[in-house]
Amino acid sequence: MKSQVAAQGMARTKFVPSWIAKASVRKNTFKKRKKGLIKKVSELSILCDVQGFLIIYCPDFDYPEVWSSTPDAAQLLLQFNSLPEIERSKKMLNQEAYLHNHVKKLEEQLLKLERENSELNTNLLMREALCGRRQLNDIIAIEEVTRLMSMLNMNIDLVKERTDFMRAEVFLNDIVAADENKNVTVDYGGDEGLALFDDHVNAWVDHYFPNTNV
Repeated sequence: MKSQVAAQGMARTKFVPSWIAKASVRKNTFKKRKKGLIKKVSELSILCDVQGFLIIYCPDFDYPEVWSSTPDAAQLLLQFNSLPEIERSKKMLNQEAYLHNHVKKLEEQLLKLERENSELNTNLLMREALCGRRQLNDIIAIEEVTRLMSMLNMNIDLVKERTDFMRAEVFLNDIVAADENKNVTVDYGGDEGLALFDDHVNAWVDHYFPNTNV
């Protein structure tokens, strides 16, 4: 019981394949892995109704091993070679291309994490400045100032957007209320009050209330 608990608590390490130096171990590993690979391809063919085959070369055999059969593999190869070169190479990957794509994905993930980390640091900087724990005069790094200004401008734009939406919503609610009760007079503050909405109402009505005709 203790061994099971200890095993569950241990972190699972990532397997990194490497060449097996000992010949006997290498042969046993080849046999086991080959069976597993054939099983996977067979299951994929059955479950997804796709055609596939395997050609496995090994120095210990005089001829390559083919699954599921040599005629089936030859037929699929004939179909493949009959395709235009662009179609054949569209999803083709060699080891170099696979590693290149993998590195590219890792770089994109790293860039995303760096961007998220920068945003968190800027948020922390802004909170410390607003709470008085850090004076703006103490911020001397140009990168920090640039990030802070960018976030402030973004928040200002969000506040303006929310304010415009609320104004448009109130404006439409007043129109609906006035339409439901003909005896109610809605005061928008005269021409000056209506002018406040002239630059926003049409755009915001179309954006937030596309099915409303004002």
